[in-house]
Amino acid sequence: MLDSAAKKRGIPCRLIPVPRSLSSSCGYAAELDGMDAEGPGGLEELLRSLRIDWESLCQAGEAGCQVLRRNGS
Repeated sequence: MLDSAAKKRGIPCRLIPVPRSLSSSCGYAAELDGMDAEGPGGLEELLRSLRIDWESLCQAGEAGCQVLRRNGS
């Protein structure tokens, strides 16, 4: 659902297993390029509009993953 909604907006999206460095629980992470996490038209807004339950928004970089926001905070 998220991957097809992102692709419709022209944003490359790929579903991957949640990296162990972020969580020991099973689940999926969405790898998106070119989309802001917050703000108008951002990932958080898209997740809410699709009624997708999420735990945290992270940004991956050379130094690893940085948590930008946790759901409910």
